[in-house]
Amino acid sequence: MANRVGLSKFSVGSTLNRPQKSLSLPSCNSLCSIAEKQESTSTNNSTTDIQTHEQGQEQARHEHVRKLQNLLQQGRTGTARSFIRSLLRPKSPFSSPSHLYTLFSLSSPSMKLIFSDMLFSISSESNMVSESAELYMLMKKDGVQPSIASVNLFLESLVSTKR
Repeated sequence: MANRVGLSKFSVGSTLNRPQKSLSLPSCNSLCSIAEKQESTSTNNSTTDIQTHEQGQEQARHEHVRKLQNLLQQGRTGTARSFIRSLLRPKSPFSSPSHLYTLFSLSSPSMKLIFSDMLFSISSESNMVSESAELYMLMKKDGVQPSIASVNLFLESLVSTKR
């Protein structure tokens, strides 16, 4: 395919109708491919930005889980409880208590029992009824039983929210 299209200007009075001037313009194919390249570059940049953001979120989640593991290993349950509360806030990198439970369970199965009970009680205290019920079902599926105190907190949250 040609990259340029030549347009000729013919003189009216010429007997041989020879071109006097030639005007050169880029072809449509060239213009279209430039626009496509710019759009492709823009799309690639957006995709890269999204992937970078997602990788950053994933890294933050793993760092939070490591911090929780350390706090629990050191017996700092009060600090761990406060940290879990902060991770249950809306702008947290975790989408739900169940998401936090799943990631923690995969990375630290030996502390799953104490962590799951703590997470269940904190989500119940926070009146996160649906999230607590979902977490309870995950725990039950994994064979983890919450403490009586945590179940009582869950029942209290159900009553207080009239569910």
